[in-house]
Amino acid sequence: IKMIVTEETWYIVRNTRGVTGFVGSGTDPIPLTDEEIRNAIIGEDVRKIKSVKGIGLKTAQRLIVDLKDKIVKGGGVENISIEAPESNKVAEEATTALLNLGFTKANIMKIIPEILKADAHASIETIIKEALKRL
Repeated sequence: IKMIVTEETWYIVRNTRGVTGFVGSGTDPIPLTDEEIRNAIIGEDVRKIKSVKGIGLKTAQRLIVDLKDKIVKGGGVENISIEAPESNKVAEEATTALLNLGFTKANIMKIIPEILKADAHASIETIIKEALKRL
């Protein structure tokens, strides 16, 4: 999402529940420009890509692998969006629930990716039900 950041719009965004994913110290957002994203992917700058909240090492590396050739061939990032995948949040919540039920993190971390591979948009409830069947 692109927007003009004024004190008023930033106040609204900052105080809207569930809005996350800004790069920066937390007081003001520091958006990554299309050019910065393009250069980070082409230059394989994992650190820059990881600076987006919700993007970890593996996701950053995956973005580079998946998008580098497309950007080089296509010449841009106009239609590419880097944001925290919703499935990461769902997987984290499902993991927490399963840990609270007494399952080990090692077993949970094997099962959840398998479930998400079969259904990338699975709900928390679906993930937990499927995990309980497999654990």
